[in-house]
Amino acid sequence: MSNIVFIDIETQQDQDKILDIGAVKSNGQEYHGNSIADFTEFISDCTYVCGHNIFMHDLKIILPDIEFTR
Repeated sequence: MSNIVFIDIETQQDQDKILDIGAVKSNGQEYHGNSIADFTEFISDCTYVCGHNIFMHDLKIILPDIEFTR
């Protein structure tokens, strides 16, 4: 199950600026930072993305900036 990642995005109250992207893969690897490019690289080998409030918050924040190559 190393292809699952759990994410959480922290933003300023106005949600214009990402303060932190936290991610943990099911194999224990972790990512913390605010770079969409670094985050995209970190999750590039994952098939599934999970998180609390992911549809109403996290994906709305990060999807506009992520380029999908698959």
